[in-house]
Amino acid sequence: MHQGTAALSRAIDDGEPLQLLEPPEGAGIVGFAVSTAVCANPACCCSEMQLTIRPIRAAPDGTGRLQGPRLSGEFCTDTHRIVLDRPGTAPFTDEIVDWISNRLAEPLHQGWLVERWRRMRSQIGDPAYPSGTPPEQTEFLVPYCDVFPWDFDLTVAHSGRKYLATDTYCMNPSCRCDDVAVQFFDVTQQPGGHRPRLGHVKASVRRLRDPVVNGQPILQQLWNALLEQVGVARLRDRFGRMRQVAARRPTQAPHAPARNAPCPCGSGKKFKRCCGK
Repeated sequence: MHQGTAALSRAIDDGEPLQLLEPPEGAGIVGFAVSTAVCANPACCCSEMQLTIRPIRAAPDGTGRLQGPRLSGEFCTDTHRIVLDRPGTAPFTDEIVDWISNRLAEPLHQGWLVERWRRMRSQIGDPAYPSGTPPEQTEFLVPYCDVFPWDFDLTVAHSGRKYLATDTYCMNPSCRCDDVAVQFFDVTQQPGGHRPRLGHVKASVRRLRDPVVNGQPILQQLWNALLEQVGVARLRDRFGRMRQVAARRPTQAPHAPARNAPCPCGSGKKFKRCCGK
């Protein structure tokens, strides 16, 4: 399925800070959060990304809160060199700074830093990372990440797990539908592992609180979490951006799949038993 393949074959970045958990005993905290910043000049050819690292302390309600001093650093995307300040005071003792540096040097986190660099550079207009390219194929619903590959992904947290929400839209400029179909994937496991697709939810962007659910019962809860955590306005904005790109394509007559063909939303059902009802 086109949407499922796109969602699972690309790196995932929702714009949140990187969390380095389970520091050495005695640190008195549960981990560290790594935030990033890049040069705001899209024509600049520098390759440095600024790092700001803050302690994560456990709150009484069981959540983590960023509290305490900041540690500054730098990551070079060309050489993967990491340089961190060394204040020598708690919680950023030399032992902790070494631990943070070693964690950031791990391949998984190096990949995260490079991906974050690309997305942030694209969002300031760096021509090396273009977005908003009309797709060649519009017969099926098109994932937002195919057209805007450097925007941040949509994720939701539910019952201690994290889920990727891959939103897809019709890109036929002559079609008047205003639906968004969202597939959910459990991405709590490490990248590269199996990410089960739980099904999809479809709704009109004008009536997002009245969806059609296709898949596991948890989908309704994930949809509610998406509207609460991501927000209605953001989904509508993404729909509008996709339609703006679709408008740049030559107009073609609307084309519906054969009734016995697989539904283009990716549910696995026949079209007549899914979106063709």
